[in-house]
Amino acid sequence: MQQGTSKAGNQWQKVEFIVEETGTEHPDIICISAMNDHVQELLGFSQGDEVEVDFSCRCNEYNGRVYNSLNLFKIEKIGTPQPAPQPAPVPGNETELWEDPAPKNDDAPF
Repeated sequence: MQQGTSKAGNQWQKVEFIVEETGTEHPDIICISAMNDHVQELLGFSQGDEVEVDFSCRCNEYNGRVYNSLNLFKIEKIGTPQPAPQPAPVPGNETELWEDPAPKNDDAPF
């Protein structure tokens, strides 16, 4: 995380993160910057989460060179992990949970 103070005396913070496009033959990898309040939004995400990202593209000129930046506008999860499927019950093997299929004959008091 980068932090600092602007010329106007305002505190700022910046985090850069990588997003990889999926579902295409040649996926793009994009570095996006999150500034100030958007930095806190990223705390709810983990590496590997599927997300949809809205961002703005800015272009600045400095000393005769042009620099591009992609700034986070909105981010949200689009996929939630699905629980593993439970195996289907085997037909004809519907033993009730409270039934003991083979009662034991032991002398235990419990």
